[in-house]
Amino acid sequence: MNSKKVKIIYFKEMKDMLRDRRTLISMILVPILLFPILIFGMSSLMIKMTKQAAKRVNPIVVIGGDNAPALFSQLKVDKSFEIVPENDYQTALKDKKITAALEFSTDFEKKIDAGDSARIKIYYDAAEIRSEMASGKLDNLFKAFQDSVVTERLKVKKVDRSLLHPVKVQKENLAPKEKMGGFFLAMFLPYMIMIMALTGAMYQAIDLTAGEK
Repeated sequence: MNSKKVKIIYFKEMKDMLRDRRTLISMILVPILLFPILIFGMSSLMIKMTKQAAKRVNPIVVIGGDNAPALFSQLKVDKSFEIVPENDYQTALKDKKITAALEFSTDFEKKIDAGDSARIKIYYDAAEIRSEMASGKLDNLFKAFQDSVVTERLKVKKVDRSLLHPVKVQKENLAPKEKMGGFFLAMFLPYMIMIMALTGAMYQAIDLTAGEK
């Protein structure tokens, strides 16, 4: 192989590529500008959509609300939820008329009063952001109710609630902002380089193949 001829062909091809405006745009402009805009723009859009979904009132269906009067009354006064009547909650959830459905067991109140565990079932659509968030809000509401029931039971038995948490764990991040910035950059930069390398080389490969033909 004649290295001089290879060198001449290489510089000739590089010169032709750099003269092509479309190749320059695909090599430089698209990877440097478009991909960061897509990545950070999509992240900002998702955060905005999540915040908007969190502010909306969630229409829900409650099945067997009379079985849990205390908890059902909390749901009624909670401004995050709107209890709507729907016979077919599965179809309503599928059609996005509601964000979630609750079902209290028939012996809910009796089991709570007897000191036993009662059952609550949450129906939601994990593929929908609003439904997923409604499920999370309901879960937090029930956890708060559960804590209040536990506190009341401990009072009856004259047991201090602090006994349930013998160890308190505190976490403190000592990494400076510069180090955290470098950490997140190290997570995204390799993927960016891979995408830019593939995209930047693709048009040159197409041009070389077409030119050889």
